[in-house]
Amino acid sequence: MGEQHGATRRKRSWLVTIAAAIALAVVFLALPTTQAAAAGRFSALEDATRAGMLDRAVAARLQNDGHVEALVGFSYAPAAGRMGFAAQKTNLLASTGHGAAVLRSYETLPVALVRFDSEEALLAAMNDPEVLTIQANGRSAPEVGGSLPQVGQPIAERTGFVGTGGTIAVLDTGVDYTRPEFGSCAAPNKGCTVVVATDIAPDDRKADDYGHGTWTAAIAAATAPGARIAALDVFNGGWVYDADVVAALDWVVRNAAKYNITSVNMSLAHYREYHTGDCRKSVLSGPIAAVRAAGILPVAAAGNQGTFEGKFTDGVSWPACVPGVVSVGAVYNTSGGPFSFTGGWVECSDESIALDQPTCFSQSARSLDVWAPGAFVSAGGWEGGYGTSASAPFVAGAAAVLAAASPGATVDQVEAAITGTGPVVTDTRPEPDVLARRLDLAAALEGMLQAETSTTITGALTGHELTRGKYAVYPRKAAVHFTGRLTPSAGGETLKIVVQRLVSGTWTEDRVRMVQVGADGSASIRIASGLAEGARYRLRAEYEGDAAHAASVSRWLYFMLSA
Repeated sequence: MGEQHGATRRKRSWLVTIAAAIALAVVFLALPTTQAAAAGRFSALEDATRAGMLDRAVAARLQNDGHVEALVGFSYAPAAGRMGFAAQKTNLLASTGHGAAVLRSYETLPVALVRFDSEEALLAAMNDPEVLTIQANGRSAPEVGGSLPQVGQPIAERTGFVGTGGTIAVLDTGVDYTRPEFGSCAAPNKGCTVVVATDIAPDDRKADDYGHGTWTAAIAAATAPGARIAALDVFNGGWVYDADVVAALDWVVRNAAKYNITSVNMSLAHYREYHTGDCRKSVLSGPIAAVRAAGILPVAAAGNQGTFEGKFTDGVSWPACVPGVVSVGAVYNTSGGPFSFTGGWVECSDESIALDQPTCFSQSARSLDVWAPGAFVSAGGWEGGYGTSASAPFVAGAAAVLAAASPGATVDQVEAAITGTGPVVTDTRPEPDVLARRLDLAAALEGMLQAETSTTITGALTGHELTRGKYAVYPRKAAVHFTGRLTPSAGGETLKIVVQRLVSGTWTEDRVRMVQVGADGSASIRIASGLAEGARYRLRAEYEGDAAHAASVSRWLYFMLSA
């Protein structure tokens, strides 16, 4: 972990405090004893390990210590709901007899933290037909490391897209909501950027005992300045345990509607863990599916040990590898070099650095979803910080902006807008090369809004088209006609026709015209004088609404005159 300061980027090592123990309230349930592994899938624990369903570390720890705490993942059926998930856990205990106890039951998720006291109980659990996987309660470290223009955020903000109404859940070390970036609040509340702050891990009685969460939340808030932050402290000292990540996601699902949560940021990763594809058997698969089913996009840092001790290893870490999580790698936000990263979790160097170049520390794989700035990012009191931890909240903030801009958009559509737009970045360290796009919020917004079809206003450009692509091309000095329809309509309503011109990469207002809707609900207008040859334009119809109609806009229609 580390951060850079000033023009000299002085390196600072951040020390990690390792918690000695986690206190858990264990409730043993007295249930009838049943014969373990009766007619089950596996006759021995080694069989389950070879099948990839049992984490080898779980079996080893049970053998060495006589007991083990592990996360049990059950099959996920959205229709099952809380009662179905509870039944899964009750049935598991019934199958294991007195050899297991549920330590934490996540009521909205198909996961439980279970203590196993015998190999027979663990084998019985593996033979439960509802159990998909049993994994160690691993722990993660924080992924520490002028980026807003790089990702197109100022353009989105100038056009009014700032994520208003949504909430970004930040799973981290907490957030110092007294800082000015969050409104200098005495406590989380509706008038503060941080609307709620809660400890998922054991309460450390501090808003943020480390600063990492304040840093990542400040990045997310800068990307989506109209959104709110739900600060979920999942760290126990310098570590976060998988069970607390699951508990935080459970909180997110339970509170999704209350806070209108639109994205989850997880700037954390298992140390030196590499996955070249989706880790589909992860215990987090069910929780992530539940998060997405609630209309929330989960985002995670790819990891900071891409190049370590001079060697690059292909693969992203956990939880970035879990299906449904948007994995984010780090690129530079500046040029220069050479530069070396030392101390904490990052040990590598680049002979030269360039804008949008993947950083030496960023983990990468063909499964990587998107790149975002990760060196050097100043926010929340940290100057010139670096790490894929910085990259992830740019994407989580962008998701909040996109969700607010298009309330009817699905999680898949928001993800596609993020991963399908922006410049392509090539990472030549893996073999073969990894190609993924770098976040461009302005392009993502344009792509999403252009793809939308209004439910109340439809329209089209008409005239003598020369070609049709994204931009309809018309002859020089030609007139461009817009024909639209308002549904429903009583006739006589007024539509505002807005025409914008692309100037130096920014859409600026060119002209506004008003047109009256006819008795049949249709309207048409001719756009002719003053159009510049070769310039790029877009047009849409807007209706302010009245007592009988909701306000609405049509999709943007793009056109230009041949040069």
